[in-house]
Amino acid sequence: MQRELLKTYFHYVFAFILTALSVELGNILDGVMVGQIIGPDAVAAVGTTLSLLQGYYSVYVLLGGGGGMLVGLAIGRGRRDEASRVFSTVVVAVLGLSLLLSIAGLVAPDAISAQFCTNPQLQPLAVSYMRWMLLAAPVYFGFFLVQTFVAVDGEPGLVTGAVVVDSVVNVGVSVLLMKFSSLGVAGAAIGTVVGHAVACLLLIILHWCKKNPSSPRLNISTTQLFNFSLVRSVASQGAPLAISSFCTTLQYFFCNRIVMNALGKDGMFIYAVSLNVLPVFQLFIGGASQTMQTLGAVEKGKGGEGFSQIVRLSYRFLGCATVCICIALWCCPEFVVRLFGGGDRPDLIPAAASALRLFAPSFVLLALLYVHMVVQKLRGRNVESMFISLTLMLMPVPVMWALAHIAPEWIWWGYLGGNALEIILIFIFGLFMKERR
Repeated sequence: MQRELLKTYFHYVFAFILTALSVELGNILDGVMVGQIIGPDAVAAVGTTLSLLQGYYSVYVLLGGGGGMLVGLAIGRGRRDEASRVFSTVVVAVLGLSLLLSIAGLVAPDAISAQFCTNPQLQPLAVSYMRWMLLAAPVYFGFFLVQTFVAVDGEPGLVTGAVVVDSVVNVGVSVLLMKFSSLGVAGAAIGTVVGHAVACLLLIILHWCKKNPSSPRLNISTTQLFNFSLVRSVASQGAPLAISSFCTTLQYFFCNRIVMNALGKDGMFIYAVSLNVLPVFQLFIGGASQTMQTLGAVEKGKGGEGFSQIVRLSYRFLGCATVCICIALWCCPEFVVRLFGGGDRPDLIPAAASALRLFAPSFVLLALLYVHMVVQKLRGRNVESMFISLTLMLMPVPVMWALAHIAPEWIWWGYLGGNALEIILIFIFGLFMKERR
């Protein structure tokens, strides 16, 4: 691999790891802080909101991720005007959708929250947290979009700095509000929103306010306010990742219900702790896949060997990183449980530690499958990519449902069993498509 391309790859991948951190950090930090300050029930309640956050990310990936791919391809081919048109259309579309969510948060936060949390003991806490997630939807989406396009436009290092600011502000505001006000878990949600808002404004000021006419900046005066044809192209590009992300939303939603019905709020605490470990893997999944979407798309647009080199490096980097995380979790699961407030319930620590040891290897398989899906899309194998996205996240649901009814004590094998079945299905489907070609 050319040394310059290798340097560029890691420049992008670490910037996107921090970008993924900003997507996941709010819930990770909120889980840790509410566990230490409020207790295990608050951790379980915040865990029920993960499906809403994943739903936000699904919409962003469909339009923002797809738009990032098209902008990267346009920049690689030297078509800056085309990149600007895509950028403008995506911003208008995504922020319009986020405003509808804010209205829903004003009108019916209790009714919406009740769909995500069915346990009456956890509902008041879940409503307090989710209300702010709904009201601040434009902030979430705005931050996701700005990060993506600043990185694609050649300044991933600026994204890195903004995410650090986001993290510091989030922790500071959340701790202050939870410890010194009566807001409770709502204080953690507000801290996340404030952190995202400050970092987003910082990126806008430092990137788009510079006198740089080549940036793919939002310019409503030179584009249609809402270009349906372009939106369809963007959505088509982002569809495999978005479908996978939406399937993750459904997975969280249905698995929350399965666990709550089978094991109650204690089971929900164990599940919430396990899912709060997943974002650590998703930092590297996000870093590798977003680098494939942007730098990989640019190299694909240029032609040559650069794209193949990026693919090989992505698999190696992601495999090594996730295996190391898995080993660390196997060595010290009890520490992780206590970090999320398990010290208040020592009776839950052994069961939660056992669950973490089962979830960790399943997340390694998930990471490699996810990036494989991106690679298939960029190679033009749309059917294979779509198949992976449709089945990747849904497989654990039927496995966990069956275990909950047959042997509830085995329920935490659901994720590992589901991802193993997914690999078998992808292999069989790949052979079928190879025969057709």
